[in-house]
Amino acid sequence: TLSLDNNQLDDLERGTMNNLLNLRIIYLKHNSFDIIKHHYFKNLTSMVNIVFSLNKIKIIEKDSFENLINLNSLDLDNQNIADINPNLFRNLLSIRNLILSNNYLEIIKKEQFIFLKTLVHLDLLK
Repeated sequence: TLSLDNNQLDDLERGTMNNLLNLRIIYLKHNSFDIIKHHYFKNLTSMVNIVFSLNKIKIIEKDSFENLINLNSLDLDNQNIADINPNLFRNLLSIRNLILSNNYLEIIKKEQFIFLKTLVHLDLLK
């Protein structure tokens, strides 16, 4: 488990987590991220839980969650997300909990969640 909560972080330099191959849980709550970049979690196939709540995220790059095949829970609560790429979650083969509450989503398209066969809990509360 890695906790980086309340650190005023707005970016993770490329390669920051390359050697944390056994990392399972990361807390990035209450920072200043406005974008989730595609390289943040690259090759972290052991990751099961990501908590990104209470940031300022507007953009999630297309392949940000590409290799997270064991991810069970993703918390993107209290962001500035207005739109989700339809393929963003396509590789989350084990996801059970997806929290997108308190964002600016106005249109939900069926394509956005079509790949989430294991999803049990989807929170879109406004």
